[in-house]
Amino acid sequence: MKQTHILPAALRNEWAALRHPALWLALALLLLVSLMAPQLPLRYAIDVGLSEGYGRDRPYLRDFNDPDFSEHYGGSFRWTTRESHVLLPGVGRRNLIVQLAMLSSSPSVMAMGPATFTLWVHEHFLVEVPVQMEARRVTFLVPPALLEDGSLHLRLRSAIFVPPDDPRLLGVPLGGVTLYAPAALGATPSWSAVGSWLLAALCAWLALRHAFGIGLEAVGKGRQCHSMLRGARWSAGFSRLKPALHRVATDFSDRLLGHPAAIALFILVGLTLLAALINPPRWAFGGQAALVACALAYPLAIVVRWTLPRLMRRVGVPLAAPTLAWLTFIVVVSFALRYGGRLYPESMPGDIDFHYNRFTETLAGLIYLRSLNRGVPFPYPPGPYLLVAPFSLLGLQLPTILQLGAALVDACSAVVIYLIAVRALGQRVALFASGIYLFTAATFMTTWWSFSTHIFTQFLHLLLLAGALTAFHAWQGEDATQRRRWTLGVAVLLCLVFLGHFGFLLNTTLLGLVLACAVWVASWRGAAWARRVRGPLSLAGLAAGSFVALFFYSAYAPLFLEQFSAAREGGLTAVSNREPVSRMAIWNTMWRAGFITHYGLFPLLLMPFGLYLLGRRGRSETGLGPQRALFLFMASSLVAALCFALFPFVSGVSNSPRWLMSIAWVVAVGAALAVAELWQHGRWARLAVVAMASLSLANTAWLWIGPMLWHIRPPEPF
Repeated sequence: MKQTHILPAALRNEWAALRHPALWLALALLLLVSLMAPQLPLRYAIDVGLSEGYGRDRPYLRDFNDPDFSEHYGGSFRWTTRESHVLLPGVGRRNLIVQLAMLSSSPSVMAMGPATFTLWVHEHFLVEVPVQMEARRVTFLVPPALLEDGSLHLRLRSAIFVPPDDPRLLGVPLGGVTLYAPAALGATPSWSAVGSWLLAALCAWLALRHAFGIGLEAVGKGRQCHSMLRGARWSAGFSRLKPALHRVATDFSDRLLGHPAAIALFILVGLTLLAALINPPRWAFGGQAALVACALAYPLAIVVRWTLPRLMRRVGVPLAAPTLAWLTFIVVVSFALRYGGRLYPESMPGDIDFHYNRFTETLAGLIYLRSLNRGVPFPYPPGPYLLVAPFSLLGLQLPTILQLGAALVDACSAVVIYLIAVRALGQRVALFASGIYLFTAATFMTTWWSFSTHIFTQFLHLLLLAGALTAFHAWQGEDATQRRRWTLGVAVLLCLVFLGHFGFLLNTTLLGLVLACAVWVASWRGAAWARRVRGPLSLAGLAAGSFVALFFYSAYAPLFLEQFSAAREGGLTAVSNREPVSRMAIWNTMWRAGFITHYGLFPLLLMPFGLYLLGRRGRSETGLGPQRALFLFMASSLVAALCFALFPFVSGVSNSPRWLMSIAWVVAVGAALAVAELWQHGRWARLAVVAMASLSLANTAWLWIGPMLWHIRPPEPF
């Protein structure tokens, strides 16, 4: 008996994946271009002192002082410290010409400051440079022998001084770094970066393979995907070959591109190769982040692929094999993008330090926290910190727990969106909604701002909506046990949301009031379903509200009374002690930072059409069926959001409970239904859908790349 027959099935499947020609071709292309990039000429400039924006000087600079601005120089610069570092990985092991732009020094600085500074490459002394009064450029050659692993690690060492009225330790002023590398055959790359990207591609392949299913050799099932890529021209060209060669070529192309996992892998590798050719240092910096993200995405794909069918059977939700594959793909890619972006060196940190401090205080027993938003103090519930606190026993650092957990729950939101939409709209539209929810820019914005409690609570809010939709169905039934269980379940979910984020407390409370009013009005008008639903819904809301008010928010009664008194005497602007914000400024922010930046505009424009379609479909249902229930929840969410959207225009204050984020699921579901409808109306409608999707994805891509590479802050989500 062969050895392969006694191996576990899982290991045999992994071994088959490792032997697949698509993987080896992708790795060969990646290795080939990685070897070719150091042979090409390179000119690379670092604008020292630019801490944010396109071309920023991080992560190239380490252990420099904060940026300064020079009127004489006409730009920003940084002072070195006792030992400052300039890092340029991925440039290749070849002759490098490095030029340092040294700024002029005043006579007083010349008297206090160092007379010379030394340049080192890695641990090798290169040259000692005298400090001069006038500005100049210091140019020197770095030979290949000093470039360990094809990376430049330049050290600037000097004596330091402390100027009057300035506590900083200063060395010499540096305004820019420019690197020139002529074309050179035989230059070797940064092997650590190449190895990281090769391993990342391998892990990505395994993750994609599990996401789409392990039957890669059954190519016949995946030819529909490949047929769109081959086209008539390939078929005509193959048909002119001899029959034997035609069969070989067709089989080879099918094995390479006959499965979505292979196509996704080649797209990923193609983007990686483009980055390696355009910007080798940043490509090298991203190797470790990509490897960690893809390595974690691999087991995540296995877990999600194994869990989803069992979960859907448990809750009685349909999940076909293609839907399972694409839903797993959405979860895995979303997680890798979010967590990988956070791991990129010197990416936008957001409020992670703030949440680290709040998390530490919660672990120390301080649960009645306060925070400040635009001058207004408010309660800061610690629910999400308490939920993830047990994971601190794993030995992970607290920021890692928060960032990893936020990426996981954000990615898993796709599953909850699917649960919300599938009963009413079917698998295809529910899958579209999951993709729109995760790949519009809004959820990436909360990731970059590190709004940890918001991210966790938004996930709980989605769970509440999914649970409430199921509860509405159970409450209409005759099973008293199920009615009681779902009443308790909705109350518990409400408590989790109320204790997770103060903004979601306001949003969910108003949503619940609007929903309850609609149900009670329907019951007074004689709707049988409403008479059965109104009692459990009201009981769950009152129980949850009473619990959190009694055991948590009552501790903030003095704060609320003080704010109420200030508002009664001087208006709402007196609470924040700020001047009223103009209505035009509020509208501009809502339009540009809200509608355009959050969602790329088009999903928001498509959402009303989708809501109209849902309402029209729901007319055929008797009682409160799945479509009517979903319409009721979406409409109630929009009414609640509209109230908070109009509030700043009336009050003159810009504080927001993040109402636009609270309707992200409404935008996703409505836009998905509209897209599915438009797709059925011919070529021009499909072209319009593709154009709108492309622009929205471009907006998302920019809001992912900008904070990651250049610390370009997106607007704060609201």
